[in-house]
Amino acid sequence: MTLPDPRLQPEFYEYVPLKRAIAVILDVIATSVAWVPVTIILGLFTRILIRDFDITNPFMFSTFAMTFLGYRTAMLARYGATPGMMVMTLKWRKLDGDMPDAAMAFRYSLIHLGQYVVLPVQFISFVMIIATPYRQGICDYLFGTTMLTRSAPD
Repeated sequence: MTLPDPRLQPEFYEYVPLKRAIAVILDVIATSVAWVPVTIILGLFTRILIRDFDITNPFMFSTFAMTFLGYRTAMLARYGATPGMMVMTLKWRKLDGDMPDAAMAFRYSLIHLGQYVVLPVQFISFVMIIATPYRQGICDYLFGTTMLTRSAPD
């Protein structure tokens, strides 16, 4: 199976940049909600008190990053979409139409997380999503994947 050609069937790629942007916001909110209990539990085990949590605490950043990485990897590996993507009717596929495996989902999520740390890279990725026919960001380009609307054939 192959993906629909963006020139012959552009409806499968319509609004993908906007949908991806909204999906990222929804996923950051979901990750934040999941992060709170993870941080509290890990904080109890490491004896870091909640009062010690502020934005400069590396423990806070690392637990958020690991929660984001685990959340995104698990959802992409199992469903081919995160909850934010599901709400926005997006699915993640390889350019040959197959669903990526768990190892690819982990590597993809790790590089995606890195894009948030280096904001100019995130900006370049968003420009690529707007400019490329398959609506591919940097991660998608590197891994030969794309996001398309759920109405596309499985």
